[in-house]
Formats: sequence, C-alpha cells, structure tokens
Amino acid sequence: MKYEFRKIAVLPNLSKDKGLLRTRELISCLERDYEVLLGKEFSSLAEKCLARTVNEDEFYTEADLVIVLGGDGSILRAADKAAKACVPIIGINSLKTELTVE
Repeated sequence: MKYEFRKIAVLPNLSKDKGLLRTRELISCLERDYEVLLGKEFSSLAEKCLARTVNEDEFYTEADLVIVLGGDGSILRAADKAAKACVPIIGINSLKTELTVE
C-alpha cells in the first residue's frame, strides 16, 4: 500500500517535551514540505510557525499521517483514534531522539 503524505498531524506530549522544544524542531523540519496540523490546545505554538490548528475531530480525519512525540502511553492513546480514521501513526520518543535534517 502506497501513501502520499500532504498533511501531517503532530501530537506533542507536554510532560515529555517540556517547552515543546522537540515539537518545534520537528515542525520546522516538516513545514518545508508538508502542511502541519496541531490540535487547538497548541494554538500558541502554531502562532510561531506555519502549523494550522484544528479541533480534535479534524485532527485525525484531515491528516494523512500522525506523528506522536512522547512515549508508549502517548502512542497508545493516539493509536485508537488514528486507527478509526485509517491514518498511519509514527511514534517518536521525544526524550531519547535527536531530530536532525540532512
């Protein structure tokens, strides 16, 4: 099965990503080539980048891919909603991963 990603939803975990530093880094990498979606609760972050905020229902239905920053619990919480919307999900342990673009 081939996927074409145009809209990528990013789901941060505030307790794992203090100050949303990793989330900002990820968004700056993605926004060059993709439309980035964030939940409305992260509207202050979206104001500082090109991300578009959407409500929880649109978060999964509009996305072509969901990237979860956090740990196992964060991924498991998002997995049910992503599966119902038939959207692939990628988990990134935001404490252990250094995000770099080459």
